[in-house]
Amino acid sequence: MNKIAPSTYLLVSFVLVLVSLIALKSSVIELKQQSDEFNEFQTSAYKYDGLKKSWGTGTNTSKKLDKIISQLKIKNINKQTKPKKIYISFEETDTNKIDRFLNKILNGNFKILSLSITNKSLEMEVGK
Repeated sequence: MNKIAPSTYLLVSFVLVLVSLIALKSSVIELKQQSDEFNEFQTSAYKYDGLKKSWGTGTNTSKKLDKIISQLKIKNINKQTKPKKIYISFEETDTNKIDRFLNKILNGNFKILSLSITNKSLEMEVGK
């Protein structure tokens, strides 16, 4: 049988170590890319969760409107709740109350379907 020279063993071992290191480096780069993608996905999931909580399912809409109405002490308000909409209308001689009510509605998370404003009255439809 022919004998294999020790330098051949060294050369083959060196090539195997070199190939292993290249494969390891490639795996590390791929792992970093997947980690970055996961972090982006997690960030967008947190944003989505925050939006879902702030906009809600519509059950809080009526409670939020009632809270605004009670804070501003609006007395002559007509509020009708339907399955998918809430109709609000009122007449007020104090235009500051109309302005404050409208500011709170526009700054809140409400789906405003229609809005009609005059000097002394306000009519609006809010979606649930």
